[in-house]
Amino acid sequence: MRHPASFISKAAHGSWIMDKALSTDSERILKLQGVGWVTRKGISMATITIRIKSSFEIDHATQADVNRLDIEQTLSAVLPGFTETRILNWTEREQKDPLFGVLRGRSRLVNGTRDDDGIVRPAVEIESTLTDEKAKSAIRDFLRDFTTAASYDKLSDLYMHDYVRSEKAGWTVEQTWGISSVDSQEALVRRVVLVKGNTHETAVVVYRNTFST
Repeated sequence: MRHPASFISKAAHGSWIMDKALSTDSERILKLQGVGWVTRKGISMATITIRIKSSFEIDHATQADVNRLDIEQTLSAVLPGFTETRILNWTEREQKDPLFGVLRGRSRLVNGTRDDDGIVRPAVEIESTLTDEKAKSAIRDFLRDFTTAASYDKLSDLYMHDYVRSEKAGWTVEQTWGISSVDSQEALVRRVVLVKGNTHETAVVVYRNTFST
């Protein structure tokens, strides 16, 4: 049996560039978030590159080491580069985003689980709040829709789960991240759900390792 590396050790290896041909257009999500037309069009034309750096810091509540990810994002010349920080202990933290202002979010690593069809998918339960139970079920299925090899015998920490909210704008974003098989090649995949009121939009972002491009 193969032993897959954790999400951190895989995702933090080098830089990743967005594969526009395989990614979903984020226009509808950005519009629902209140982003103006000019900025939306600029983002759609940008070459988006990310670099994930992994480190540890002390969880002051437990005095234990906790994983920290700094995700540096560059959107060619459209917007200034910025860094998002993830502390993977599911504790809510405030962060200022150059596009969306003050956000509050939490992140964690999640294990994989082997479903009845033999495919390994994230063992994640959604945080998004909707009154429509069918929509909630569809969101959960969407966030779990990864194609991960079924021959793994070690399923711990294969994915990352984010939940971010903007109190001012009234929306939440929920994401799962994982290393997945895309066109028979390994890729970093981010599955995104935006919820605002009873409306939701989804997007899939596929990144290729720059070493393989």
